[in-house]
Amino acid sequence: MAGVMEYVVSGVVIALNFGLGLYFSLRRKALASDTTTEMFLGSRALGSFPLAASLVASAISSVSLVGFTGHFYAYGFHLMWHGLNTLAMAPVVAFLFLPVFYGLRITSLFEVREFLVSQN
Repeated sequence: MAGVMEYVVSGVVIALNFGLGLYFSLRRKALASDTTTEMFLGSRALGSFPLAASLVASAISSVSLVGFTGHFYAYGFHLMWHGLNTLAMAPVVAFLFLPVFYGLRITSLFEVREFLVSQN
């Protein structure tokens, strides 16, 4: 019985993802605005929660989730120190680096390099 339920859950997840992609694809065609700023930066109008969810989803992959679980089981929780460092540095990044990069409208390291080279 568990095998059938796993197929049902997998099918529902795939159908929901497909439906969501189809909805936003059709919605974008209706709006007819295909700028790179909209595609990559959400027109710079994303709220805090969607932006945070996007960052978490891109930082935590399924491979790392399985890998960290196996590592914790085999070797212990010493790898959690990395998480504490991340929590300690989050306010520094949020209040020191992000306002500068946001003010300069820089979104990638390539743009930082281009900005620095163009200054000379």
